[in-house]
Amino acid sequence: MPGVIYNAEGDFSDASKIITFNLVGRKLVCYFYPVNQLPCSPIGKLKEFYEIWDNVRREKLPAWKDFNFEMFSGWHSVMRVMKTGGSMEAPKTNVIMGETFATYWGTKTFRAEIEEGLIRDPDIIRSYQEYHHLLHNGYYVFNTGTFRSVENKLKSMTMIDLPLSDNGTDVSQIMGPWSKTSKNPFPFLRTDSSQINVFHLHDFHHRTNKAANN
Repeated sequence: MPGVIYNAEGDFSDASKIITFNLVGRKLVCYFYPVNQLPCSPIGKLKEFYEIWDNVRREKLPAWKDFNFEMFSGWHSVMRVMKTGGSMEAPKTNVIMGETFATYWGTKTFRAEIEEGLIRDPDIIRSYQEYHHLLHNGYYVFNTGTFRSVENKLKSMTMIDLPLSDNGTDVSQIMGPWSKTSKNPFPFLRTDSSQINVFHLHDFHHRTNKAANN
């Protein structure tokens, strides 16, 4: 059903790179791994999502068109797919967004908030640039923190961002879900009540096909 939340735990102490975002006294910690490496610590249901991606990946980054609707059964409400524009510097666009994902993450991309002047701290902007530099150069990432919903409710979560590529090399999309955690690691990032088209389960298949064809 929409809004299903999975449990995931992990200390991520074996991450290759770590980036921390601090905004308005809240924190998001991002743990980066090479695309062919799982964390040593158990990560619960998020391992299943990684394996969906990894089984398609094989020797090169998978394309969004390589996946089908049935592969993401149980994940639709809590996942998103974001177009990267083909480079770190290009505008980012959410093309698939589950309704529960939008409730806690909001509907704007981080890049859009920077461009609109909502985020101006140079340290945060540099961290954002490094984040995308790593995703475009052989890494994927777990993001852990406490997310505030548009109804001002806090929930501890872990997200995974996995790179996709239309040509097998250059990152063209990033996809991933969030997963509830039982721990409260620290207060998190932001609220965002802006509105875009939020993707509900009943029309996910139609919009998935449309995104794949663009």
